[in-house]
Amino acid sequence: MDARGVAIQRMTLSGAIHHREALLHSLEAQSWPAEDDERLMVIRRIDVRGPWWQLGADAAAMARQLVANAVHISQPDAQTADIIYFRHRTEQVVYLCLDLLRNNYQHWYWQTFIHPASTPTAILRNLLQENVFDLPDVLFHLNRAHYFPALIKTVGADNVRDIYRGLCAVTQWQGHSPTASNSNNFSQEQFSVESQKVFSEWADTLISLKRDALDNADVIALISLICAWKIYPHKLPDRHFSVRWQQWFCGVIQDDTKSVDKQHVTQYAAQTVEMEGNCIPAARLENAEITTKNVAGQAQQVFSPDATGSSASLTDVETIVLPDHDIYLTQYGGIFFLINALLLTKCTDEIQVNQVAPWQLIQHMAHMLGCGKDAGLMEFFDSQLATPAEEGALQSAAHLAEKLTPQVIHRFHQHLQWNADFFLLRARIEQRLPYINVYFHVSSIQLPLRLLGLDINPGWQPWLGQVVKYHYVTDPDLLPLNPM
Repeated sequence: MDARGVAIQRMTLSGAIHHREALLHSLEAQSWPAEDDERLMVIRRIDVRGPWWQLGADAAAMARQLVANAVHISQPDAQTADIIYFRHRTEQVVYLCLDLLRNNYQHWYWQTFIHPASTPTAILRNLLQENVFDLPDVLFHLNRAHYFPALIKTVGADNVRDIYRGLCAVTQWQGHSPTASNSNNFSQEQFSVESQKVFSEWADTLISLKRDALDNADVIALISLICAWKIYPHKLPDRHFSVRWQQWFCGVIQDDTKSVDKQHVTQYAAQTVEMEGNCIPAARLENAEITTKNVAGQAQQVFSPDATGSSASLTDVETIVLPDHDIYLTQYGGIFFLINALLLTKCTDEIQVNQVAPWQLIQHMAHMLGCGKDAGLMEFFDSQLATPAEEGALQSAAHLAEKLTPQVIHRFHQHLQWNADFFLLRARIEQRLPYINVYFHVSSIQLPLRLLGLDINPGWQPWLGQVVKYHYVTDPDLLPLNPM
């Protein structure tokens, strides 16, 4: 939660009216708990009394005390707790979607979303449209819980179309209305890698959509996009890729010669695991390691423990299990400042045109500029590769790095000295696609970098397909290696 996310649903004041504005300014100036944290805290009520100039500080102090006793939304006593928390925004959206679909959304912690005249359809539409970057995870989780059909039915075809178009605009996805085609398709090797991921996650849904694929065109297109986003985030703006992907995706559904049933999924995915081995890094999988024993069960996974593996009804699902972040620790956190350096030198268009692996380009550039390597950083870079089929992209990244690195040096040569000391900065990387959160110690803030715009939040970057945020915290484990 950041400071801009602090919201007061209802505030009752007793005192002189002319103190109201000063009190509001005082509340905005306070240091609230978990300001630079992904967690979202929801407090039921804060009561403070005293002179008006002290109320803001007292309210913030009470909030800090309550945070120590925060109850996670999954706990049985969440409905009666004074404060609950969500681990991140995606988790909040998933829980609210489930409660809306179960018609069980009158809890106190949903008051900020619920208005007297609101309907579940309107709330869901706004929720999905306002949280574009959370949609891949949200829809994947709802699908695993067997709530995706209920979501589509509640939202309606027109809203699904609007959501899909909004996603296309944000991600620069250029896929068209789905039509089956055998041209420009993926190779068999690529097909096996993609199908292992897609079929194991969406088997039941794809089976139901195949029965009436034309009427479900927008739904199929939406699934196609979020699956591509989860596997190849940096390729979303690539029109050639988007067309081939969507043609392959829809061809699998519409081609009657391919038996899209659970038996086919189980056999095919088991063969894929056997042939491909560790082709898909474990960090990129949504649940656990895929083996020949559990592939068939992935299509039946639900959030509530269910020994039979049967579909859950709308009242059975009570516990949501969302994957944790992938966490990497590195001593070379300064490498992430190259993102803004590439933006400021207007190199990102060239990166997209050359279709290189962007994180590997950054890795090559950092190495050329004197950045060292450690295990955490290398694991992070390895996690950004979807499949070994991108070997060609790796070579292209090395060649393009040789061209772009001098441009970056020239752009900042009057202000920065690119060497190992520049990159030597402890950082904790927390990845939860499409989010990459990089945590630095607050004492590592450098005025020259801030003035140049290198250490400010890059935010959503289409050429990465990810949202990158920098956080400055007081974690002693992140204290700078060298004094600033």
